[in-house]
Amino acid sequence: MFLVDITRKNDHPYTPDRESKVYSVDGVKAKTLHVVRGHKYMFHITQHADEIGRYNHELYFTESPIGGEGKTHNNTLNTKSVCDGPLMLDVTYNLPDYFYYQDRNRKYMGGLIVVHSLQEYNRLSNSED
Repeated sequence: MFLVDITRKNDHPYTPDRESKVYSVDGVKAKTLHVVRGHKYMFHITQHADEIGRYNHELYFTESPIGGEGKTHNNTLNTKSVCDGPLMLDVTYNLPDYFYYQDRNRKYMGGLIVVHSLQEYNRLSNSED
């Protein structure tokens, strides 16, 4: 499971406005995620509603490195989005080799997801030891 938080950090690598809120995954801002084709991954986003009960951020998966495409986004990845709670990512064989987790409403909040075969992932994991 990937734990996703929204944080205000001025050193997020993809944020032109250094005061913006950004996604961190497992405590790392803009963490590059490595996933295996044919596997499923759970993302759990935690955010609090504002004073009138609205959620301002909506995590989704996209081929856009920018994000912030709103409801007009042409979802070529055929994935859902979530404001608070769990979001399942099924890394099917028709997904591209890389794509992004982003915010539907704001730009430059997310990071890269790299898709590997099981053999590639095992080689990558072994080289990090």
